[in-house]
Amino acid sequence: MRHFSEIRNITLTGLVAGTLYSLLTDDLSKPAPILNGVFIGLIGGFLAGVFELLIFRPRKSRPAFALTVFLKVLTYFVLLSMLILLVKGRIDSLFMPETFSEYVRSDEFLHFIKHGEFKRILIFSLFTIVVIIFTMQTSKYLGKGVLFNLITGRYFHPQKEQKIFLLIDICSSTSIAESMDQIEYFKLLDRFFFDVFEGVRAFEGYIYRYVGDQVTIVWSVSSLHKNANCIRAFFAIKHQLHIQREYYLKRFGFVPDFRGTAHIGDVMAVEIGDVKTQVVYQGYALYAANRMEKAAGRSYNGLCISSALAANVELPNFCQAVPCENTTAQDLPEMLEITES
Repeated sequence: MRHFSEIRNITLTGLVAGTLYSLLTDDLSKPAPILNGVFIGLIGGFLAGVFELLIFRPRKSRPAFALTVFLKVLTYFVLLSMLILLVKGRIDSLFMPETFSEYVRSDEFLHFIKHGEFKRILIFSLFTIVVIIFTMQTSKYLGKGVLFNLITGRYFHPQKEQKIFLLIDICSSTSIAESMDQIEYFKLLDRFFFDVFEGVRAFEGYIYRYVGDQVTIVWSVSSLHKNANCIRAFFAIKHQLHIQREYYLKRFGFVPDFRGTAHIGDVMAVEIGDVKTQVVYQGYALYAANRMEKAAGRSYNGLCISSALAANVELPNFCQAVPCENTTAQDLPEMLEITES
């Protein structure tokens, strides 16, 4: 479902860009130019969405920002250049007495390529591609929705919101760090965080922050079914590491185990900083989630959730909840262990 929505969004972006160019530059009394813009934008956007999913989706590691932007811009510019010629030739020939093959060899079509509007379309296409790709990659690096919230100023003033927090961290990270070369340890963290995101991406959570070996993932509160995405994401991460088991064994000599704690509650969301601006969450819910992680981490290597969260989720049918042990500190919420049934 997530892959479908990504392709849909990119397709709609291409459709809007193509239609906008036609409306701004062409004679609206003629159907061919408008159809050209609509179909070029629609087909180009769809192909870009497919390329994002099948070709440019990282498989093993986080790619360099500049290199990714360059390769995407180059690929989509070449693809769109060929698509413009193909679609224009096909649609314009429908309004001409010539067939498609005859029209693309005609003086009119050759004039379009050498002296006509083609160069102007390419400049507009290149500018549009650069803006869209740069924005997409920046948004991906900042986290889902963060760039949009910063641009619109949604959190310029503090906002009280109810959020679900899932904290993931590697078990026995201190002993692992002491036994490994420092550079290798950080490569392990980078790979682990990459696989965490691969497990989370299908369940609409976004990465809030990394602290040491811990990653915090956030969801907005929704329906009982969607609130359980934090639970589904945890087991999806387990599955992702199982898929990459051979890679970890070959590269690092072991497969890292991890634990998770999840909690729900009210926090204040606010945009802070001038030189380095970011949206941060403050409140008891996040504090309690961190306290839960420390308490559960001493004796548990799975997923624990608060009873407050358990009351607001519809447990997936593949798991069950039982009381956690040794988590009776006075300032902690009651906790439940989530296991696969």
